[in-house]
Amino acid sequence: MDKKVDVENTQPENNTQPEKKMTFLDHLEELRMRLIRIAIVIAIGMAISYIKIDLLLKILLKPACGLLIYISPVEAFVVQLKVALVSGLIITLPYTSFEIWGFISPALYRKEKRFAIPFVVSFITLFAIGVFFAYLLLPYAMKFFRSFEGETLKATWTISKYMDFLIKMFLGFGLVFETPIIVFFLARMGVLSPQTMISKWKYFVISIFIVAAFVTPGPDIFSQLVLALPLTLLYLLSILIAKIAYKEQE
Repeated sequence: MDKKVDVENTQPENNTQPEKKMTFLDHLEELRMRLIRIAIVIAIGMAISYIKIDLLLKILLKPACGLLIYISPVEAFVVQLKVALVSGLIITLPYTSFEIWGFISPALYRKEKRFAIPFVVSFITLFAIGVFFAYLLLPYAMKFFRSFEGETLKATWTISKYMDFLIKMFLGFGLVFETPIIVFFLARMGVLSPQTMISKWKYFVISIFIVAAFVTPGPDIFSQLVLALPLTLLYLLSILIAKIAYKEQE
């Protein structure tokens, strides 16, 4: 007697394989479309930010204590555009993060895709904490830079130079606060183990101070310490995260 075989039920459930494969041209086309969507959303965010540019400038220029001037007819306008662009990038970061995840997720195993929401939330949260931390320290940095004033020197900064300093500081702090996420994925892939981080802590601390020297916009030791000390705390947190991720990987 013939028996019908339920092919669907006889197939082993495999949740450890990536989804359907795409050709190289398919990946390029998908990347192009995602970049276009990201650019459109960022442009909308920039337009919204420019509408509120007076409020943004009031918040950002407050630590400068009224010392700023502009010496070019277009300088103030260019600064406004730059602030609107950076603000647009930040407020659209959730959408950009999901687009990036959507592009890389087909190459991941199904069981690994459960990290999507925690990844995006952690990325945005850590970046925001880094920017907020930089803003809190900004008045102290300005006070330090004004300490060089004297009979022969007077602090009068152009708005463009101040804003360049501000943007570099915000981006620097925001990016380096992503260290736990980087460590998590390296540990998950088995590239980095918590034992390595503990045994090589001296080299990591030295590397942190080197990175702080390059990332911070000022050459002074104060701005380097302001970044290096939180990074050291992040490194200790990353060791704990690496232990959890590496245990799951095993």
